[in-house]
Amino acid sequence: MKMFKRSLVASSIVASLCITSTSYADDIEVKISNSLLDTYTDKYEEADLVVMKLSDIRLSAMAYWAQNESYPAVINDLIADSFYFGTFTTTFGTVINGANNVDSYALTLDLPSPELASYVASGVNGTFNGNTVRLEFGLPMSAIARDVSLSRFDDPANPDLNRMEADINMNGNDVNNVGSVTANTATINGDLVVNSGANTLEMTTSGLRYNGSQVITSDNIDAYSPGEDAVLKSEGAIMNGLYTIQGANSGLTIGDDSRLNFQESGEIKSWVAPTDRGLSIGRGSASLLTVGDGAYETGLVF
Repeated sequence: MKMFKRSLVASSIVASLCITSTSYADDIEVKISNSLLDTYTDKYEEADLVVMKLSDIRLSAMAYWAQNESYPAVINDLIADSFYFGTFTTTFGTVINGANNVDSYALTLDLPSPELASYVASGVNGTFNGNTVRLEFGLPMSAIARDVSLSRFDDPANPDLNRMEADINMNGNDVNNVGSVTANTATINGDLVVNSGANTLEMTTSGLRYNGSQVITSDNIDAYSPGEDAVLKSEGAIMNGLYTIQGANSGLTIGDDSRLNFQESGEIKSWVAPTDRGLSIGRGSASLLTVGDGAYETGLVF
């Protein structure tokens, strides 16, 4: 009986020890698992902080471009010019670097593992290669809009903003209040109306065509006035070339107190007196033929 009691007590002690040992092992395993989980969680929480830091630096760089129309030459300019108030060091002890590529800006940093690099890259829409994360972004939309738009204001630093690079079609609309127009050629379909007290038409090697006919003169254009079928000249004019009068009801009329003189080249003289009218043919100062009006000099003179 005593032997049985001793065996029972021993069995109880062993059973108790076995239960205690199993519970202790499970507790250790749970603690280790929790510790590993905490470490894993801490690393990804730190990775989330890196995502936030990269996003903040990106916004700061964009703000820098908006004010300076360029990205910073060195990343520390963001702090120096008060666009960013943080640091460029991560909680992993690595440093964020910046590179100005003129039309884009790139942020790069290293992380402890490719898994963390992949996690951070996906959080900022970047890329990763091994442990290295790269976040590159281009010019802001304002820069793109500026490049395809005309500026209302003069910008000496960017003269291209006021220059068209293609033809423009006004679609029948007006352009008003223009100070001056400089052009190589002009084609006007319709009336040309010029309202001004003093108008000047300058011609160098070009001619002036009036109703399809060419008018060449060194006089002021106001000496001409339009007639029904001709251009009327109120001052003296020199005509070079052959002029033909033909067709029914065509001819040459010498009006009152008007004269028709035939002169030799270089002998610019009038053989018919200013008070006479008629036809004169002469050479030098000598009249060869003069036909005058009866009211002035009647007859035929040789």
